[in-house]
Amino acid sequence: MQLFHLMIIGFLLGAGVYFLFVIPVPVEAVTFLIFALYFLVTYYERTGRSFKKPVYGITAFLLALNGIVQIFVYSEGLINGMISFFFAFLTWKSMQRLAGHSE
Repeated sequence: MQLFHLMIIGFLLGAGVYFLFVIPVPVEAVTFLIFALYFLVTYYERTGRSFKKPVYGITAFLLALNGIVQIFVYSEGLINGMISFFFAFLTWKSMQRLAGHSE
């Protein structure tokens, strides 16, 4: 499962770099790179080496902001925006779970 997680991270990073430098579509590139950040954070959480709470907050904020841009600004990004909001919600719940364990 962890190998599959790493493969997803590698694919998303590769797609982000591809869309940023080969095909100049920065909106898609940023989306893929933020998704890679989400999967990187969840990978470290699953391996037991979770990041500190502010990293989860920044990731949730970036995912929510990306969702807003994808849905309301970029007309072709409805699905990516919905996925961003879903990942932002999951990151927010992970942040709450971390805060509950530290008390």
